[in-house]
Amino acid sequence: MATSAAMDTAEGKKLTVQLISLRSEKEAAKLFRGETDPAEVGDSPPGDEIRRVYAAGGDTRLLPGEGYDVRQGTVIGRVRYAYRERTDPLAERLRSVTAKVVKRIQQIQSGKNATVSLQ
Repeated sequence: MATSAAMDTAEGKKLTVQLISLRSEKEAAKLFRGETDPAEVGDSPPGDEIRRVYAAGGDTRLLPGEGYDVRQGTVIGRVRYAYRERTDPLAERLRSVTAKVVKRIQQIQSGKNATVSLQ
């Protein structure tokens, strides 16, 4: 099962969260490619595996941006922050959004109601 959500702002910024749920943790771990320098993801990064990603843009349909790919159990998530003008997104804010996505996945996987939201 896959799901996706995006939020655009008037300033030409876009936050996208995409999730795909797989049948087993083994399958999810096999499909996830999470080789990242610990300096890029900080201390105690969210999720079972995480990878920092950067997008240069170039194509007029693509915005430059950055984000994280993260695996939590059987779910692989993709969090992207894109922007028109070269403004550095706050790394802590991007990481906070990723941590909230992981927390929501954990709530659902443990049979709880998902109460974590992005605002």
